[in-house]
Amino acid sequence: MTETSYDKEWFETYINKCSFDDINFIKFDQLNLSEQKELFLAGKIDEPSFTYIDNRSVISSYRKELTQLQEIIESDKTKLPVVRRAYLTKISQQFDKVDLIEAMYLGDDKKFLSTSLKLYGELEKTEMRDALSTVLNIAAEKEFLLSESFLELASHFEAMGSKSVSNYSVLQDKVTLPVLELVKLFEEALLEKNIDWKVRVQDEALAVHLNYGDKVIYIPYNRKVTYVEVRSIIEHEVNVHLVRHVNGGRSKLQLLSIGLDHYLKGEEGLAKYKQVSVDSSLPGCINYITVGLASGLYKNTPWNFREVFNFSKEYLSILRVSELESNEMAWKRCLRVFRGTTGKAGACFTRDSIYLKGFLEIKNLIETNDPEVDRFMVGKYDPSNKDHIDLLDELDIR
Repeated sequence: MTETSYDKEWFETYINKCSFDDINFIKFDQLNLSEQKELFLAGKIDEPSFTYIDNRSVISSYRKELTQLQEIIESDKTKLPVVRRAYLTKISQQFDKVDLIEAMYLGDDKKFLSTSLKLYGELEKTEMRDALSTVLNIAAEKEFLLSESFLELASHFEAMGSKSVSNYSVLQDKVTLPVLELVKLFEEALLEKNIDWKVRVQDEALAVHLNYGDKVIYIPYNRKVTYVEVRSIIEHEVNVHLVRHVNGGRSKLQLLSIGLDHYLKGEEGLAKYKQVSVDSSLPGCINYITVGLASGLYKNTPWNFREVFNFSKEYLSILRVSELESNEMAWKRCLRVFRGTTGKAGACFTRDSIYLKGFLEIKNLIETNDPEVDRFMVGKYDPSNKDHIDLLDELDIR
């Protein structure tokens, strides 16, 4: 049952005029991307030169709408101060996203990186160590002979002999389920959580995704997944992302349905923790390592596209990925790391670092029996963020 909302009017204005995600604006020019990929994989260039679809007018309109809503909130003294603060910090983060996208359009890699770090947090050497130690232990189990450069990197971050962040294993079940069986499993998951959404099969979908506006879970028609894989996706997408969205919308603060400022680390960390508990996959280790290398965490020297690509290929070799597949997968990994930049060394998009960072924080809260664990599912917030915890306490959201 939905409680009386403290923020109904502000939420409606925000969701209709101010809500956007930065990754939806980081869209490669596909002709340029195809040309750069061909040159790179042929060994003719080490650093692609990227161009992007220009939507400056749209991002400028968001800046205008954010400014107007900010002025309304600052002048409205009728709402609780804690609610005003929640919206002003969320708007401030949206301004940072506008700055990020504008830096991309201008080709200002320095500004892009600094803003990305502001949005998604600084990278830490201890987390780099944990990620590398996990990969080292997998390599040892598989008796894989690592390169000298890999071993030097691991030694620099003191990863030798450290514990893995999770127990990785390859899924033994190779039997994939028909698409109608996937639909049935997702429908059962929704029924179990008492969520009135639909499940639809979509020919062009590349992965399972949630459409919050239409209240639909889209299942890709051609996606082949095993039973364990689909259970892990349900844990991630339904039992975390969707449940927190629904519960947030039913709470006193509707902003919790889409997320407080900087909530994403905790959100993805929890989703990853739940997923790993089912499929024993890696919780974003390669994401963190490649972002760390591209951002200059190793010896204060950013690695370029080719260097990150080669590292990614070695990582994929450890997992026994074929040469043909590893080329494509390493290329895509590097695109995630360098998207939004010109493609030159010295800048990257650090968003991918939040998966491991969030996973480790959630894991620590659970393993130390932190009382915040009991409130994980009330909405989209970061359980490791003290400001978020104080806000929920003040509004008595539990």
